[in-house]
Amino acid sequence: MDERGMIKALKRACGVNCEDERKIAREVDDGAIAMRSWMAREGWVGDGCTFLSARDVEAASAEDGDSQSSMPLTPRATRVLFARIDIARRKGTAQSSHQYCFVIAGSEIEIISPSLAPNAYGRVVAVKDFVIVRDGSGAACAIEAKNVEAMGDFPLVIEPLCALEGVANDARSLAGKVGMCRRGVIEAVSPMICTSDSTFFQATLRGDDGERVEYPLIFNGEHLARWQCVLKSCVGTLVELRNLRKVVLFKGDPEHELRAFSAASEFQVALIHECKSQASKMPLACRCSTCTSGATVGSYEADVTGVHADRGIVVLDDVVNLTFTHVPLSESKLYMPGLRVGAKVVVAHAHSVYRCDDNDMGTVHILGADLRTQIAVKIPALENSTDGSTVMYTGVDKLERTSRLWRSFKYAVEQSTFVYVQALRAWCEAFQSKFDFLTDSRIVDVKVVEYALGLVRHEEDVQGVAPILQLVHDTWKDVHTRDDVYGEFFRPKALGGVARDVFDIPIIDALKHTSFKCWQEENLRADSGTRGSTRNEGKPVVRTVGRLGRESSQIVFGALQCLYGRTHLVDASGAIEVLVTSSEGAPAPSTSLLNKLVVIDECDIVCEGAYTGARAFKMEHVNAPVRVTMVVNANHIRALYPPALSTETAGTMFVAATFSKAGVELIPPRFAGQAVTRQINAPTWVLTLSDSMTTPRTTIQAMSHDGGIKSLRGVMRNTTHAPKSRISLTFRGDNKWYSLMRFGSTYLVPVQSTGDLKAATFIVDERPDAVAYILPDDEDEDGDDAVSTSLPTTQQILNVRDVLVWSKVFVRSIVNLDSWQPAPESVSFKCVVVAEEWFQNEVVSQFGWESRLKVQDVETHDVVDIYCKSTAFSFPAGFGIGAVMTIRQATRHLSAKSMNIYVKLNMGVSTIEIHECSGATSSYLPKEIVQVMPRKSIQAMFLDQMSSDENESVAIDRRTFEVRARVASVSMLQIRWCCPACGCDAGSVMRVSVNKETSAATQKLPAALAACEVCRPTTRGGQRPGVFEVEASVILDDGTAQAECWLTGQAGMVLMPVKVRNEVLSLVQRHGRVTSRLTRSSDEERDCGAVSGGHVVRGHGSNVLGGADSATVRSAVSYATSIDEMIFECRKQYKLFQEDVNKPQIAALSFLDEEAREVRCGDFEIKTRCVPILRFWSASVTPINPREELMLALSRLK
Repeated sequence: MDERGMIKALKRACGVNCEDERKIAREVDDGAIAMRSWMAREGWVGDGCTFLSARDVEAASAEDGDSQSSMPLTPRATRVLFARIDIARRKGTAQSSHQYCFVIAGSEIEIISPSLAPNAYGRVVAVKDFVIVRDGSGAACAIEAKNVEAMGDFPLVIEPLCALEGVANDARSLAGKVGMCRRGVIEAVSPMICTSDSTFFQATLRGDDGERVEYPLIFNGEHLARWQCVLKSCVGTLVELRNLRKVVLFKGDPEHELRAFSAASEFQVALIHECKSQASKMPLACRCSTCTSGATVGSYEADVTGVHADRGIVVLDDVVNLTFTHVPLSESKLYMPGLRVGAKVVVAHAHSVYRCDDNDMGTVHILGADLRTQIAVKIPALENSTDGSTVMYTGVDKLERTSRLWRSFKYAVEQSTFVYVQALRAWCEAFQSKFDFLTDSRIVDVKVVEYALGLVRHEEDVQGVAPILQLVHDTWKDVHTRDDVYGEFFRPKALGGVARDVFDIPIIDALKHTSFKCWQEENLRADSGTRGSTRNEGKPVVRTVGRLGRESSQIVFGALQCLYGRTHLVDASGAIEVLVTSSEGAPAPSTSLLNKLVVIDECDIVCEGAYTGARAFKMEHVNAPVRVTMVVNANHIRALYPPALSTETAGTMFVAATFSKAGVELIPPRFAGQAVTRQINAPTWVLTLSDSMTTPRTTIQAMSHDGGIKSLRGVMRNTTHAPKSRISLTFRGDNKWYSLMRFGSTYLVPVQSTGDLKAATFIVDERPDAVAYILPDDEDEDGDDAVSTSLPTTQQILNVRDVLVWSKVFVRSIVNLDSWQPAPESVSFKCVVVAEEWFQNEVVSQFGWESRLKVQDVETHDVVDIYCKSTAFSFPAGFGIGAVMTIRQATRHLSAKSMNIYVKLNMGVSTIEIHECSGATSSYLPKEIVQVMPRKSIQAMFLDQMSSDENESVAIDRRTFEVRARVASVSMLQIRWCCPACGCDAGSVMRVSVNKETSAATQKLPAALAACEVCRPTTRGGQRPGVFEVEASVILDDGTAQAECWLTGQAGMVLMPVKVRNEVLSLVQRHGRVTSRLTRSSDEERDCGAVSGGHVVRGHGSNVLGGADSATVRSAVSYATSIDEMIFECRKQYKLFQEDVNKPQIAALSFLDEEAREVRCGDFEIKTRCVPILRFWSASVTPINPREELMLALSRLK
């Protein structure tokens, strides 16, 4: 290049026109000499190089190589950019912004290079190996270069910055005083910190003396803000700072007092050089107390492999997330120059969060940047220049709401430690997935989410910890609040550690799907069907219970709403019914939880439905006949809704409401209407809020949703309702608080104002900001502000044992056999569910199942059947096997044929109050009874029965008593091998040859008989899975009298111990059912091979068995009569005798009198008197050990 071309290149680099040559002649001449010597030193020649200027960069409108670009088509390595370095506001920021950076003169294009010297300000440099970074419009926004070389020797002292147009010199002057001077290494420079009344940045200088003292530096004001980019390039450089002043911040405050140095307007920076052309620069590393001790990372070098600008995350080496949550934003953005994919960076003073698991111990998972963190680009990325400069926390169009959400998340973490970053990130993503903020958010507003993430500005300076942070950890002692930016920079604390559990926050649809999968697997277990009856058309209920929070890291959240009359947790994917319980002695759950965003950290997910076997895997949870519910204690529900401003405006009327009925009404989900009416005890007063100072006012203390006390002041007026009367309370709109209201608690409910103080119906206020409160227990004391909580006389709560006694069945009413049954009676009792079945009714749908169950006394073994002519889905959540509950306003009935006492639940009348929820099918065990059952002799019960028959009325007593007796004889023994799910006992016999002596023909049986997939054999004649069942009709003798007893269930199994059971097992598996019956006069089977006076044994298809098979069964009968005394839990079996048409009778006897009757004994027919004996039914037998009883009795002798 000749001298003239060199001068032109320098002129363009200096940003001057050719007409101004006289003004810069000296500068150009000096620069030409420097340029000539630089080119000679570097070996550059004019023919192989392309020399550019700032104007060439600005004129370029496309990336390198574009045919429309004014930039020459030359390789990057052969281009040299001559530019003069200046300091200006960063491109794209507002005029009032304090973001300054190094730019090339005459433009706003930022220059970024690790080799750019701090003293290059105002000097011409040569830029090599660079790339032009463009924004979305294609305009150049930055130049990133590997090499920036000086055009000669730069001065080692950076003089005070000259005045800038539009920027006032607000820095304090020394005013003739001697400034202080400190020498050391610049260790850290903070970002710009903007408050309501000041703008400043901070820096630390590590002294070069032996003690390595750290000097705090503060640069306050807009004029000194331009020094930030200079000091940033000085990090790691040995310098001398001149013209400093001593300052004391927070003087007198022992916790926050800070002694530091402040820069004056005459501030200078002198570079301490080792050679003439280069200052002494050390590797970037922090040597503060936390980095030295290893609590924070002093230096970390990695490659940038990913950038998530909307979330403020930069991925390093594909495994480490560098987060900028603790770095302040500027204009809601965060500028990170040079931090693009492909760049190699060095991070100093980072907070490390480690992921510790079984496979990888102590791996860095997150690096957190705060005010003190320094990030330097060691090697810039020369590719992907069209990505533009990295600007964090920004979004356009559809990402705008997402960016707003993630900025809220950033603010939440700024108040906490980096340990919570990963957990909060999961929460932030869950907010998007569960409520779909990008498209529709009808369930919850974005402001609610911002409140949950802590973005709520208060008047006080100290910010509270975000509500989410209080939920992700039980104790938040390691959560700090940013209230001192000086202490965070000059006295850093380690904010890292071991990562908190990454909380799994599933959507409700996924939660229901997982629970349904468990229900499908439970259907395959054979023992699942043993929980229900196997003798009729009902399907046993399969129920699974999954626990969240205690055994897993899953946490559920959504909006609590009242749907179909029940409380549901709702999100964008669906809804799940919720049963909110409360601990014993704890207050009732607050009604303010309704229509609020809540978090549930511990709950049970229950999936229940009728047994379907393998067909369950062909169903989907959205249309399967199952119900998925959530059972949660009120202590594990946390509301995240912003505390409303004072919504109780003057004129709002409140009514003290107490439910008149306990429990939950049985309302089918499809029948629940928009307006629901509940009966409450008539209030004695109403309260109308008023702010008038002239009207006498009364103050009522009520409990808010967070357990605090709220004072409501207004005018109290007495109503004219009669004492202990009832009125109606109608709930409309979304304020259906009745789903959370509990019997026994008094609520202060806002209602529509009315002047009628004798109104029979109050309508609940439908305003969305209306709030209901709970009145404390002490509000029912006497006084002017007393609340009338006196309840009307309620029905007595019985137990199941009392329900099983029908004391008055009049004998004269039995004459009319068409309507002899007594009228049903209303009962209320406490019980525990021990068996349950679902029956499919005529309406085939998801809700077309009726529930029938057996309930047991909570203290004895008495059992009663319960029927409900409604869908099983109308029962409250938690209802099922193992549930302890109180049933109110049910009706007791007496069966016409079996004389059984059973209970019916009436829709809209009966209520159920659950005390303990049901358990899983596979883990349920019958409730243990500790109380000893009442014991009676057979003679005593016989005398009771005979005495009741002589009176005008008959007492039907179905209670259970203990009887100690032995088996005197066996009338019938039936052994079954049946399906545990459907009760099928078809067996595996395909062809049976009956007794040939009677000339009976061979019978051919069906190839496969089965009622469900469980018992259907895989091959013809294959063995069927099943369970062993024994039923028997025996005669019991306790020494005082005899009684006929039907044994079933466990009582029948006692007659056949394991040894005897193994002998008959193969026979029963083939036939399915084997019956041994004692011959009687009415039997026509005596000619079918029966021994005289013995038992006839029949197998599959009622075919008589003989030979060894018959002998095996007869030996089992003989063994039953040889067993010692046992304790039988018996209850009477009643029968309607119609021998005398004019006087039918009910009795638990085999016969009514001792008249002579004809009976058959083998081949002989005789006539004898039959003594009436009691008829029992028993399902439980306890064997006794006479030796142990004798030793116990002897030990009690004195």
